[in-house]
Amino acid sequence: PRFDKIKGEKLIADILYSDDNLVITNLKLKTESGEYSGRIDLPYKIDLANMGISIMKENEIDLSITGNSNSLEFITPYVSQIKSINGIISWQLELSGIYKNPHKTGQISFSNLEVDIMQLDNKISGLSGIGKLNNNFLWFNDMTATLSNKTESNSIGSQFAKLLMNKNNVNDNNNIMITGSMDLNSFFNPHYAIKMNGKN
Repeated sequence: PRFDKIKGEKLIADILYSDDNLVITNLKLKTESGEYSGRIDLPYKIDLANMGISIMKENEIDLSITGNSNSLEFITPYVSQIKSINGIISWQLELSGIYKNPHKTGQISFSNLEVDIMQLDNKISGLSGIGKLNNNFLWFNDMTATLSNKTESNSIGSQFAKLLMNKNNVNDNNNIMITGSMDLNSFFNPHYAIKMNGKN
């Protein structure tokens, strides 16, 4: 199955149509990067006589999706400046309200992400944090990560010092702090603002 730029490998669900409402339960979607499950209520009107389907945009929609993936596959294709975002990601998304203008809530939690951005020579690594979705805005606060320097020393002494810090769980490698937001009122045309503060 495919929806816009999002491609699935396998989709399983139970579907019931009643009173101009299409109810999808026991939804299980497998993509190249993750697996998702949930329930969706869609205000569809099916005209069997004329073999037509129409969306009742003034009626309510109800959607609840959870999942785990190793990339931000629902966001990355719509942000041209991002080459890739890979790591450990958990999703929770809920849509409710009028179909033509639904209210979106939920959160994305992630750890040890590697982010490749076109404007930066080096990749951002070790990105961890939580993004909270509220009032159709996805907010990122106090995320930490590492932006390595290409000229960073690879000497035996430098590598031994890193090994000692890792063994003692010292997180001194994090040298940037990231905050920002993403406007998801138009889910497939997001607007965003990101601020990064760093050292070294």
